[in-house]
Amino acid sequence: MGSVLQGAVSGLLYAEITGRIPLVYWHPYCKYLKNDPDVFQNAFLDFYQQLPSLNVETLFASAPTTFPADVELDTLHDVLSEFHRRLGEQDSHLEQMQSQEAQESNLLIFPSYISMGKVMNLLADNHQLKCESREEVAAYIAKKYFRLKAALLRKVDKFWTEHFNHKKHVVTVHIRGGDKYQESIMPRFSRYKDEVDRYIRQYPEAGIFLATDSTSGVTYFKKHFGDKVVTAPAFRSSGRQGVHKSGEDGQRIGNEILFDVECLSRGNHFIGFDESNVYFWVCQMTENGWDNQFSHLSVRSGLKEIFTSRQSLKSAVKDYWKKVSCS
Repeated sequence: MGSVLQGAVSGLLYAEITGRIPLVYWHPYCKYLKNDPDVFQNAFLDFYQQLPSLNVETLFASAPTTFPADVELDTLHDVLSEFHRRLGEQDSHLEQMQSQEAQESNLLIFPSYISMGKVMNLLADNHQLKCESREEVAAYIAKKYFRLKAALLRKVDKFWTEHFNHKKHVVTVHIRGGDKYQESIMPRFSRYKDEVDRYIRQYPEAGIFLATDSTSGVTYFKKHFGDKVVTAPAFRSSGRQGVHKSGEDGQRIGNEILFDVECLSRGNHFIGFDESNVYFWVCQMTENGWDNQFSHLSVRSGLKEIFTSRQSLKSAVKDYWKKVSCS
């Protein structure tokens, strides 16, 4: 879910730059829709409050012109599908968004997954965010637009009170498993454990909250730390499949991720992996994160992971054949 949230941040920032009223719409190609959704079910509203209160039906009913041109409500999903198919064409999409036709249209459909960095490049020199970091821009957008549903916050409050209300110190840990190995060289579980050990040596009575999509990660941590480890109920993967690709109800998975992220932001010290979107999300897009209420540390992969990584092997083979073909 971290990737679609970053896509939302990019779109909201673009709305800020161009002075448009934003609507975040997580459509049928979002992996966090509930099973059998309504035609225009907006998954964003299942998790967050919409600011301001708009919907796609109202927007299309009141917009004389659209960009791309002549998009109607019944063809919207076709346009979004085409955007999704062309995810690798960010520069082209952004250039089209800046055309005169796009700027003059009443309703602009902004593609998902355009990076924050590319949108930040459009900030005018006198804009208040011009000299801010990516993290500071994300925090600004999150403060202004992201409000978790009250029901979810109540559940987190109850869970946290039950397990950690008596704890002066809590270390929170996020281990990303599943299909992340396709994108990154993943640290071994022992690297997370070593960092928790350092914290526990300093604060022996500290509690541990673990969030992970890996059943093996839970088993490993409970083997080493026993009853100190607290996890929230969640669907997890026992292999290398991402939970968002499991076929499970997307709304359920989304709520479990949001629950974990909020809990991760409530400890004194957060340990994660900064190549996972969750790390960025916890630190910059939660209230405790943007207010710097906790310290945080990213683990690093070592030589052993690099040499045994399938991704590293594939990269090495690719480089080798590239050299051979060019010789």
